[in-house]
Amino acid sequence: MKKRTKKILIWIFSVILILSLSVIGGLRYFFSSFKPTCETKDVWHIENYTIQHSRCIGPFGPHYSSFDIYKNKDHISKAFKVSNDSCRLRARVRNDYYLDFNICKETLLIRKPDKRLIDIETIDSILIRPFDSVRLVRTDKKYPEPLYDTVFIANFDSTVTKRLKTKEIKDFVNRWNKSKSNGFERLGKNYDYLLTIYGNDSIRKIKSLNHFLTENELWSYESTKDGFYDKLWIDK
Repeated sequence: MKKRTKKILIWIFSVILILSLSVIGGLRYFFSSFKPTCETKDVWHIENYTIQHSRCIGPFGPHYSSFDIYKNKDHISKAFKVSNDSCRLRARVRNDYYLDFNICKETLLIRKPDKRLIDIETIDSILIRPFDSVRLVRTDKKYPEPLYDTVFIANFDSTVTKRLKTKEIKDFVNRWNKSKSNGFERLGKNYDYLLTIYGNDSIRKIKSLNHFLTENELWSYESTKDGFYDKLWIDK
């Protein structure tokens, strides 16, 4: 009786195992059918990097181009065209490290943040004002878009500014100096505030968008997300 029970249990276990493997195999096949099918079209070798251009199509179409970047045979990033230029490709390796390739000239430009720290001892004053008469305010919406509402500032006058107090200057300088890279050309051209820094016979202009900051409109930096720049302008 015990031997018979043991055989039955072994048989049940075997059936369950076979069914499980069949289901797993079927699921793998099912999900693999959703992977894009790609065909390599071009390969470029620029310095220590390899760029592979593939023409791909997903399960529902349409065709699209994919540019994969390899270094020493390791895949490090994907690249995208810059300004629809067929020669220029850009790959973001990290927020603070970009690779700009020109596949026509076979050249490489490495982009890194160029933020200049602010020495508070050299500051005479800092003025703040709204950047423009139109600003984008982030909403709590996640879907459908837009995620921002357009707000028009009444009676906007670019000559009306507010001088920051000593503590506000310290807080702003600390935020700028400690801010982390947000990436290259990621903010666009719409900003909330313009902060003009006077000191040491020089003038610097830093723009804010929400909690992001930029000086040259190329590299942007992320500071604490707490409405600090709105408070600088609104608080009396």
